[in-house]
Amino acid sequence: KSRISELKQKRKELLKRLVKLENMIHGSCFKRYLKCVRADCACHTTGEKHGPIMCLGLFEKGQPRQQYVPKSLEEDALKAVSEYNEALDLIDQISKINRQLLKEKSPGRQGRGKHLEEQ
Repeated sequence: KSRISELKQKRKELLKRLVKLENMIHGSCFKRYLKCVRADCACHTTGEKHGPIMCLGLFEKGQPRQQYVPKSLEEDALKAVSEYNEALDLIDQISKINRQLLKEKSPGRQGRGKHLEEQ
């Protein structure tokens, strides 16, 4: 098998894995404690806040946002963020393969462009 065929096969496998990550969310999960809106609640007098409450931190139109995650969906949110990070890793691997393919396909690649490879 040629080097180019091997690289294309590896890329195909990575793309298959990437397509399966359909629930990915770009963000981060974190837990926080909050004060409620009820003025007579202990959280206002004793300082003991409600929580922990999971939130999804993300950016919308360049602005940081927090989205509340119900307890019943915490695992889903964590998995979705994990899928996004896995997708980034797969994209990096695919990009590396594509760079290698470009190099392999370059005419007269032996001896030429060595100064570019060292950077």
